[in-house]
Amino acid sequence: MTAIERQALEALRDPPTFSLNIDEDLEDFNFGDVLDGTDTLPISNAGGEFGDLARGVLGKLPTGQLLVSDHYLSHNFVDQFAWDSLHTTGDNTKKAWGIYDETGIFVAVCRHGFCLLITDMVQSGELAKYPLAIVAKLLDAFGGGLGGGYDIGCQFRTTPDNSSLGPLVCSLCHTCLVGAFHGHVHKRLCQLFSLTTYIKGLGIEDLETCERTFSKSNALASALQYTSVFHHQQAIDSYFEHNNEFEVYGNLSNFLHGNYKQALKILENSKFVLPKVMQDLRIKDESIFERWLEDEKAYLKDLMQEPEEETIQMEYWQRLVNLSASSVALDVAMNSFTPSQHNTLPYSADLANTRKAKTTHCHALEDYERNLRALQTHSATIRSTLNTYNKLASAVYPPWQILKWEEVVDAMDLYFKMCRAHEEICHLNVKVCCLVTYIHDEDKYLRVSIHTPWP
Repeated sequence: MTAIERQALEALRDPPTFSLNIDEDLEDFNFGDVLDGTDTLPISNAGGEFGDLARGVLGKLPTGQLLVSDHYLSHNFVDQFAWDSLHTTGDNTKKAWGIYDETGIFVAVCRHGFCLLITDMVQSGELAKYPLAIVAKLLDAFGGGLGGGYDIGCQFRTTPDNSSLGPLVCSLCHTCLVGAFHGHVHKRLCQLFSLTTYIKGLGIEDLETCERTFSKSNALASALQYTSVFHHQQAIDSYFEHNNEFEVYGNLSNFLHGNYKQALKILENSKFVLPKVMQDLRIKDESIFERWLEDEKAYLKDLMQEPEEETIQMEYWQRLVNLSASSVALDVAMNSFTPSQHNTLPYSADLANTRKAKTTHCHALEDYERNLRALQTHSATIRSTLNTYNKLASAVYPPWQILKWEEVVDAMDLYFKMCRAHEEICHLNVKVCCLVTYIHDEDKYLRVSIHTPWP
């Protein structure tokens, strides 16, 4: 390992609130990071024309320099994780990305907002090699027990396992997660396994830090579009270095304080709301929420086809739609077939139109009667199913309560948010001490450095 690589790894381990899990009784991630890319910081190929012109006037420009940075990953390191299957991009997409040399950046940010790693996306979108390279470097720096949030974390979950990182990822127990904002538009089964609300040890973190980071860094785009690769990387690295030192670090105490207040508020609200909800649902033990979560996971994983009752309900709804459409068509046909004005032409005067209207009327009437018969059949089936369930529910002592799906999900979310708030308090009790220690150590270091003579 070179001296630069050692310096980079030490810098990664340096965030003031970083600490390994020191409580064996607390299920926790040793470190949480968020991955994402943005395509708002590109370098246009047109910049080469300006470069050629400048070389003709000024001579050779120093644009072949390599950036020495604690955060940037080199292209050679990233390309180690390129797959042949990832180069099947369509011709139109290749042409679109071909306009730019660097199409954007892919970053890893910790939950507090410190930028950990950066890599350029070169003439492509968010290929899998970028998050794979970042995961490899983070595992090298921090070791096991990492949890990484990614907006397609559920899809990316199997990618490291099938890559050259597979054995390392499995041995170090790396976990792919989905941010709270993106996770709610994913499938329910994906939410149960990856959404932040249901992940033990994550606290109240939403894993959407990259979105907030990009909302500020995107302001660099207009100034960097025609720069060289070196100056492009230099400007981005300088920005994130400044952001880490003066904005994220300066706001760190407020961040921890805000999370503490938010966690306490969740616990305060759940202390009054959750018991009432449990009473309304006749739930005596909170452990049932954990069991419901596992049961729902098992049910959705084993669900190979739609349940018969839901299928009948959907067919019933479709029959209602068809019946309504047939009824409208029948009314139109009746009005067009039945003369409503005294000055209507005689029957024999427009025989073709009359026959056409009569045919339309007959077809609409047939469709209406067919849909009505089907609707009556499905109505009888649904009524029979509901009556059977109600009879069985009332025969049990004490009688079963009919639960609505929305009530169950709301109660589960309330319980798991309370669990995450408890975890957040435990995390913050450690991280606040880490920050205070870091501040004292920094002050001591500066005082010693003042009185230490330069060599």
